Amino acid sequence: MTAERVLLCGTGSVASVKIPQLALALSQHYQVKILLTKSAEHFVFNVSKSYDPTSWEQNWVQTVATNNVKHSDDPSDVNLNSVIYVDEDEWNYSNIGDPILHIELRKWADLFIVAPASANTIAKLAHGLSDNLITCVARAWDFSNPILICPAMNTLMWTHPFTQQHLNVLSGIQYQIVHPVVKTLACGDTGQGAMASVGTIVAAVGDALSQSNSGGNSNVGEEVTAAETAAATKT
Repeated sequence: MTAERVLLCGTGSVASVKIPQLALALSQHYQVKILLTKSAEHFVFNVSKSYDPTSWEQNWVQTVATNNVKHSDDPSDVNLNSVIYVDEDEWNYSNIGDPILHIELRKWADLFIVAPASANTIAKLAHGLSDNLITCVARAWDFSNPILICPAMNTLMWTHPFTQQHLNVLSGIQYQIVHPVVKTLACGDTGQGAMASVGTIVAAVGDALSQSNSGGNSNVGEEVTAAETAAATKT
């Protein structure tokens, strides 16, 4: 049986340093492809190695790649044989009729998750903007498949009135929200805003796919358990 396919999308939050760890964890169960905004590229490639040297020592990109199955036997199908995609990849388009990357990625995937989802990207998604690869895939998404976001931001950004408005819009159109937890943030402030743990996110993905396959609706992303929030304050 072919493993289900997950698009893991990283945006401009410091929590993007956890993408290598999250990609490795998800790749134990699913085929994974990674989409990065320009800001996320900085955190993943320039900062995460010092944050999480263990994942880098495990050669996380190569490990994730070995768990991906080639999309097509057609040697001209070059769009979906990579593991990591950035905005520039969207423009490798020369002729009318060539595959359009954000559409091909949407067709490939069984689940779309933005982890971390920055305040900026959440606002874009809530307003239907499609100005980069991630937001283009989201705008083209087939909502018969699950779509999740894992917010990560400063506490005052999290409690800002616009943030709740945007989350209400997204949950109203079937986005599942894996809420952030309380802990000391990268900026030094303590409060809610830290991305949910890798274990919680992997569990949310599994639940969403199970519910989708059974024809139900998943609620796992609506709230992080009190136990995890309490534990996070100690880390």
